[in-house]
Amino acid sequence: MGRAVSRIAVVGAGLAGLTVARGLRERGHQVVVFDKGRVPGGRMATRVSGELTFDHGAQYFTARDPGFQRWLAPSLASGTVAEWKPRVLTFRAGEPPYKRDWFEPHYVAVPGMNAWAAELAQGLDVRSLTRIESLQRSPQGGWQLDDQGVFEEVVLALPAPQTLALLPDDVPGRSAIAAVEMLGCYAWMLSFAKKPSLHWDAAQVRDSPLGWLCWSHSRPGRSTAPALLLLSDNQWAQKRIDHALADIESELLPELTRLTGLQGWSGSQGHRWRYAATEKPLGRTHLRPPGLGLSVCGDWCIGNRVEAAYLSAQGLLQSWD
Repeated sequence: MGRAVSRIAVVGAGLAGLTVARGLRERGHQVVVFDKGRVPGGRMATRVSGELTFDHGAQYFTARDPGFQRWLAPSLASGTVAEWKPRVLTFRAGEPPYKRDWFEPHYVAVPGMNAWAAELAQGLDVRSLTRIESLQRSPQGGWQLDDQGVFEEVVLALPAPQTLALLPDDVPGRSAIAAVEMLGCYAWMLSFAKKPSLHWDAAQVRDSPLGWLCWSHSRPGRSTAPALLLLSDNQWAQKRIDHALADIESELLPELTRLTGLQGWSGSQGHRWRYAATEKPLGRTHLRPPGLGLSVCGDWCIGNRVEAAYLSAQGLLQSWD
């Protein structure tokens, strides 16, 4: 049984943080969510450029766990989440592209991936554009978060390296978190004056600096204006994670033309994700050392998928039951 508390801070407003915050609020706690971003969502991110919408983080998600399916149902009913049925190919250098079949539903949020996070954040006290840089034990008990006050419990729902930066050195489990390996990714967003004539909406890419291609206008609820999102291969990106975006562009875009023949885009912008994928997970849903009032969760605890963020959060919430 978790001890009764009156004030809990959740640091991170991605899916894991929002799930925990909602669950704790339902248990009668006063919860404040802090996030450095402009809007909730974390890697469920959307960038709007004029009439174009780019989901430049998480591309889609599946729902395999029955609990996650039940949790997702209201958002499907409201239309905030919809099934995406693209024509998917696989590209590999030196080989003709071939069709890739999906054997389970794949979902996206509407009109952008961060719309689902916005729905989940409704009713929560979310403090956006607030970066938490220090976590100190309070002499009165609990934890002091910068100048945000003292909280009896704190949940860190951040990528593993950012979690480590806040955790005190003597917290049990710190060494296990330090062993987690995360990889970066570059997202590139291209606009076109004229829609190319193509027979695919999305593509996996093998043996290339590119890892994924997606025509944004193929996704439910998006603008029909032609827009293409590129995601780099994670291993390739990690070796170049501190390179200038101009250097990344000079490698990725010629590769796109080489693989697909596409060229002549009218606009281009890039984004660096330092912590986009989990190479080596924690191996458990969460950490909550007894008696500390300090917890850790996130998709990286058990894997990469959006569903993993939910399962991690639910594992942590069960420790309050």
